[in-house]
Amino acid sequence: MKKWIVGVVVFIVVYLVFLATQIPAQWAINQIALPKHIALYGIKGSVWHTSIDRIMVNNPGYDANKGYSVNQVTAEVNLLSFLIFNPSITTTFGGSLVGGPEGQATISQLSGDIEISDLNISVAANDIVQQLTLPIELTAQKFIDLTVDEFVMGKPLCQQLSGTMVWENAGVKAFDQRVDLGALNGTLACDKGAVKFTFDPKNNLGLTLTAHIYSLERISGKGYIIPGDKFPAKLNDLLPFIGQKDNEGRYPLNF
Repeated sequence: MKKWIVGVVVFIVVYLVFLATQIPAQWAINQIALPKHIALYGIKGSVWHTSIDRIMVNNPGYDANKGYSVNQVTAEVNLLSFLIFNPSITTTFGGSLVGGPEGQATISQLSGDIEISDLNISVAANDIVQQLTLPIELTAQKFIDLTVDEFVMGKPLCQQLSGTMVWENAGVKAFDQRVDLGALNGTLACDKGAVKFTFDPKNNLGLTLTAHIYSLERISGKGYIIPGDKFPAKLNDLLPFIGQKDNEGRYPLNF
């Protein structure tokens, strides 16, 4: 009798798993209330294995023409995690041929405070610069690599966050001049629910900056530039566009 009961239970579990794997991804995503500035295109597959051609994120509160997209997204549910009722998803996105950011991540704790781990993103520096409102027109060069060891979602954005940003061989082009900036690195943390980004002050620009991201609509930053011996000479003519230096020779940065 016990073997018969166990067999029935196993059959029911397997059957439920089979049914879950057949749920179309499009139907499942339609049940989710996405933020109005996020749109998904080209959804295919099932909830077990989903592919999305493009995720478009507009920049609310700023230039309507600004925004960015994440292309060729795939998501797969880990079988073991599904069976223990704590589904985790492995996702990859981007590629050298499709543009936009490229990387991978693991998403878990879907029934509670969503957790993201092992996140690695490589994105063209210019894609980020074009989202900003700057006093001068410039383009950025090379790629920014972002690594997040742990990110637990919260209000407004996070409960926990640990990560780093690396921009090796950084460079910009302004007024038809290319300027090499050297390496720019920083750390990511969670500060009272906001994402906190802090630049490593050991850089050729003499840049010290701390920024807080509360939402796509609300970003603030405070810091300064102190031109030193390694400060790129080509940038001297651009300093007046930043603002007036203070009594300590610092050019303040506030946004």
